[in-house]
Amino acid sequence: MPDDDEWMVDKIVGHRFIGRSIEFNVQWTPGDHTWEPFQHIKDLEALDHYYALMGVTHWQQLGRRSVDPGPWAGRM
Repeated sequence: MPDDDEWMVDKIVGHRFIGRSIEFNVQWTPGDHTWEPFQHIKDLEALDHYYALMGVTHWQQLGRRSVDPGPWAGRM
């Protein structure tokens, strides 16, 4: 896609821990999914909605359990 196209975040659908870091599975408005590090999404309203859905107020409270990535696993 050209650099001038802007994708909007639809929602965050999962998370995974990699060592001491965390990544979030982001669903973009065109339907694509990518794993994004916390630093890339820390100011998004979608992250606040994900926290509310998970019953937490920050990422350190999220469980380290496996999250089913669904059919978008492996897409980058």
